[in-house]
Amino acid sequence: MALFSKFSASFHPQTDGQTEVVNRSVGDSLRCVTREKQGTWDLTFPLVEFAYNNAFIGPRAKSLFHIVHGYSPRTPSDLIPLPPDARVSQPASISAQHIHDLHAKIRRKIAMSNDNYKLAADVNCKNFFF
Repeated sequence: MALFSKFSASFHPQTDGQTEVVNRSVGDSLRCVTREKQGTWDLTFPLVEFAYNNAFIGPRAKSLFHIVHGYSPRTPSDLIPLPPDARVSQPASISAQHIHDLHAKIRRKIAMSNDNYKLAADVNCKNFFF
């Protein structure tokens, strides 16, 4: 016996209880955020959407964003600079050093390639004018 779930269709969200719950939650959040200026819901919707997708709701161990993308999004608190005496994790240091070394290697290869192009262009240029 196959199990079928009802999917929501346009203008018929009553077919899916989860859709109703999400719509109610997002609607309540928008009302709270835009209480003073109700005409600005379109400007605040991305913030409400971000908050909803980044929230740990119900029994899930991860946010919707983390489930979809595999990592948690950066928040404003992630952009605050660390104090100089803050410990940096060893894996982060190794990863940062790897990226730094990779960028240096790529810069060297680009410089060598540019030098080779310049030599070839100079040879052709000398032959052209003399």
